[in-house]
Amino acid sequence: MTTDRTDLAGGFFVFGLVAFIYFATSEMPSGPAGFPRLIAAGLAICGLILIVRALISKAAAARSKAAVNWRLSGLVAGVWLVLIGLVARMGFLVPGVLFLALLAWLLLGRPKGVRECALIFAYAIGVSAVLWLIFGILLGVESPGRFLF
Repeated sequence: MTTDRTDLAGGFFVFGLVAFIYFATSEMPSGPAGFPRLIAAGLAICGLILIVRALISKAAAARSKAAVNWRLSGLVAGVWLVLIGLVARMGFLVPGVLFLALLAWLLLGRPKGVRECALIFAYAIGVSAVLWLIFGILLGVESPGRFLF
C-alpha cells in the first residue's frame, strides 16, 4: 500500500471512529457527551486533512511517513493502554499525573536534568488537577475507579 493510499485509508478509518464516538454518545446526557463529541470533531478535521493530503500531495505524504518514529509511537500506545487499566482501578488523578509525566518525558526526548523533570511533573500535576476539577467537581462526571479520587 503506497503512502497516499495509507493516508486515504487512515482518513476513512478516522471517520469511522468519529461515527462510532457519535453513536456511543447518543445515549449520554448532552453535558457529558459534549467533550467526546468535541474530540470527535477534532478527529474528523484530522481525518479530512489526511484524505485531502492523500489526494493532493504524494511527495508530502511520502516525507511524512518516513518521519514517523514507530518505536516512540508504540511506547505511547503502551502507556495509554496501561493508563486505561489504572484509571479503571484507581480513579483518574494519580494515574493521570503519571501518564502525563511519562508522556511528556518521552515526547521531550527523555530529559535527565532535575529542572526539566520538575517542570514535567509540575505540568502533569497541574493539567491533571485542572481536568479533575472540571470533570469531577464542576461537571460531576464520576471516575471509573474512585479509589484515589
